[in-house]
Amino acid sequence: KTSTSISRVGCYYCNDVVAPLNSTQNRTIDQQCTVTRPGLAPIASGLAVELMVSMLQGSNFSSSSAPHQIRGNVSSFSILKMEESEPFVHCTACSDIILNDFASRGNDLINKVCCSSSGTDYLEELSGLSAFKAKVDDAYLDEDGLDWDDDDDE
Repeated sequence: KTSTSISRVGCYYCNDVVAPLNSTQNRTIDQQCTVTRPGLAPIASGLAVELMVSMLQGSNFSSSSAPHQIRGNVSSFSILKMEESEPFVHCTACSDIILNDFASRGNDLINKVCCSSSGTDYLEELSGLSAFKAKVDDAYLDEDGLDWDDDDDE
């Protein structure tokens, strides 16, 4: 699809099928979020600057010509450019139900999500993501088992 056919583009979390979590807690350094990994924040910000400069110096300056997201893999020295995508209906950040709940509850929603141990579960329930994952589990569970959790329960 071209950027003109999408009325609203998806956010960063539309491409993830989990609620935002603390990406540093109980994880080794290589499993942490790129921006929080020691030493990689300068690389991420350097890529952002290079992207902005190339857009500004290009003859066809347009935000629609830039990748929507850039995700890198340091172990393979590769960069994945993600183009615009439509919003995910069950997004835990920008779905209509989350935005409407925030509009009506404001900081109460933020407090519930950030200050309770079940905050991410609440977002997944509210957005319908939990039901979506259960539906996928029911439809596509193979003989090896499809496990949405990172925990090894074996």
